[in-house]
This record gives sequence, C-alpha cells and structure tokens, in this order.
Amino acid sequence: MRSPEVSTPFQTEALNYGQNQNPVEGKSFENLQSFVISGTVKPIKVAPGDEKSDYSDRRIYYTLPKNKTTFQNQDRDLGMLYTYLFEEKTLEDIGKENGNLTREAVRQIIEARVKDLHNGAEEWARDQFPLESFDFRKPFTLTSRQKFSEIQGGRSNNIAKRLAEGATLDDLKKEFGQGQIARSRVALKNRGIDIEREKNPVLPRFEGLGNPEATNDEIQALLDKIRYPREYLLLKKSGLVVDVTTVTRKAGLHLRSNRIGLISESLAKELLPQTKVAIIIKDKDGKEKTVYYHIIATIHEPIAVDLLQSNRNLDIFRVNPVSQIAGPKEEKLPNTSKLVSEEYGSLGSLIGELIESRWGGMGKGGINTADIIKGSPVEIYYAKRRFFYRNGQEIQLRQHIQSRLRELGII
Repeated sequence: MRSPEVSTPFQTEALNYGQNQNPVEGKSFENLQSFVISGTVKPIKVAPGDEKSDYSDRRIYYTLPKNKTTFQNQDRDLGMLYTYLFEEKTLEDIGKENGNLTREAVRQIIEARVKDLHNGAEEWARDQFPLESFDFRKPFTLTSRQKFSEIQGGRSNNIAKRLAEGATLDDLKKEFGQGQIARSRVALKNRGIDIEREKNPVLPRFEGLGNPEATNDEIQALLDKIRYPREYLLLKKSGLVVDVTTVTRKAGLHLRSNRIGLISESLAKELLPQTKVAIIIKDKDGKEKTVYYHIIATIHEPIAVDLLQSNRNLDIFRVNPVSQIAGPKEEKLPNTSKLVSEEYGSLGSLIGELIESRWGGMGKGGINTADIIKGSPVEIYYAKRRFFYRNGQEIQLRQHIQSRLRELGII
C-alpha cells in the first residue's frame, strides 16, 4: 500500500511561510496565493480508502474528494493549482501540459481543489482567508500581455517597440494611426508605458480662468462660455474650475445636493463669479431629468470657503447628521454624500445576506442591529435611518457579524 503521505509542491512554502501572510482587503488573487502559502497546506496526509481513521484532526488528514480516486490525480491537480498561482502560465498552457485539458476543465479543477484545501485547513486560516476573499482571475503578467498582443496582431508590442526606439507621437500617428494608438493606450499603460497625449484644443480658450490678476468680470465672461458637460469635466480635471458642492464640504457644511442652489445664491449675493451647466441624467426608473452643476473658478475657491464659513445664516448646516455607533473612535466623520458613495456599504444588506433573509432592524427575541454589531472591530456609521461601513473592511466585519449571529442564535 502506498504511504498515506502525499508529496505536493506546497509543502516547502507552507513550512517556510508559517502564519505570516496577511490578507489584502477585499477580493483579490493575492489572498488566494497567501492562503496557499500561509501554512494552511502543511505536509498533507491523505487517508487511503481502506484505512479507518479519525478524519476530524485536520492537521493530519486531508480527505480525498469523492470524485478523486487516486493519489496520482490528486497530486496532479495540486500541481496544476500551484503552477497557476505561482508561475507565468495560463489555463491553456496548464491544460496542454496535463493531457490537453480544456481551459474550462482546468479552471474547474483549480477552483475545486482550493475549496477542498479550504475545507481541510485549520480554523484560523479559514477565518483569516474566507472563500469570499479569493479572486480566481489571474492578473496579466508582462509575458501574457505581450502574448495577447501578438494574438491580436502585435499592435501594442509594435508601438511599445517604437517608443523604446525614441519615436514621437507624430511618428506613431504616421505609422499606426490615431485609432490604433487609442486602442493600445490602456494596454500599454498597464505595462507602465504612457503614450503622450495631444493638448486638448478646448483648454487654451479658458486658460484665463487660472489668471490670479483677472478681474471678476473677466472670470465671469469665461465662465459664461462653458456650455457643455464635456467642457466642464475637462476644465475640472485640469484644475481650472471647481463645483460648489466641493466648496461647500470644504467649508464644513452638510447639505443635500438639492440644496446646493441655496449656497449658489449665497455666493451670488457676494458678487462671486459663477455659472451652472445642465446635465441630463436618468433616474432609477430610467426617466431623464436635468441636473445642474454650479461651478466657480478654482482661484476663487479660498474666497468662497471663507464667505460660507462666515455666513451665520448657514449655521444650521454645520452639524454633521452622521454619527458613529460602533468601532474604533474616529475624529472626523464622513458626510452623508460619502456614505452613499461606492466607498461604503449598507450594513442591513450585509446582515440580510448572512441570515439569508431581509433584515429590518429587529430579529427574533427582540435582537436588534446594535446587538449584532456589539464589539465591532471596524467603524459603523448611522445616518438617514441606515447603518454603513467601509467596503474595504467588509471581510473583517463579515467575520465578526457571523460570530455574533451564532452567539445570538440567529444562524
């Protein structure tokens, strides 16, 4: 009978790294790599089919999946996983090296083996690296990017080669054309290669907005020429104009977007040059509506901030409606606009996902949200009758809530 101990390419790395690999916040390929080399896959012993053993000790036994019948197949699969994680080889490359398996077959084998290893890992490893933190999509390496470029005709490689030879933007335009340069720009940027951009013809018309010696009338005349959203966005990106919403926040005011007109009126009374640009957007129901961006010249931003801070009629907007109800105390709280951005998530939605039911703030036995988040290791905020957390801290918060839900008998 073959010895139950299986030699895998993971063993050396596992013993060398120990428990020193820290997870990256969010979902990433790095978390998948760290899990495998963090000591979770120690010298593995697989119990032979005819051996009756106590499989509860996961430090000793790694049970063969039901669909795997031989040690050879298991070794092969773990080798494929290691190759995918730590070598510059694609799913197609690995498939060709292992019996001409299809790309999809290799992908399924790799995901299945990771789940097997996760089930057999020690509890600390499963807590530190939950399956939800793994991204199985492998980041493109320079080699794979070059290979992909060759498949697509080699355009990006050829442009990169010409840039290395000292070609200018005009040279590239003559050889490849504007279209090919534009299509290659992002691909080359991912390799750390930037293609020079032509100066936008719009900017010279508005350069006077940055002139500190310009009069208010001259600045107003230039602002009045901004008519299209694309012009506003370009000028904002170039640093020539700033929206009044941003100025309001810097002044320490907390207003909803539909009250920005009030701030604009306040600045108008002080004769500060400004304008507004109409933009058509679609609401949640798909209906079009017009919203306005109120903007001023960036050189007038300090003046605008001082005016708003000294306006006593705006004092009612100086109290932040956001409160922190759990987690390490923060000196500066986010505003409501920040909470509803992509940086923050809804705590109610997260709890609902974990209990597999809609969470309305109260559960069986009178258990409420405050009970569930008690002792939270991350910051929890309350505003607009809702609870929020930073998306980058979701993994840590998810683990805490799962633990609390078990303690409270909800799951």
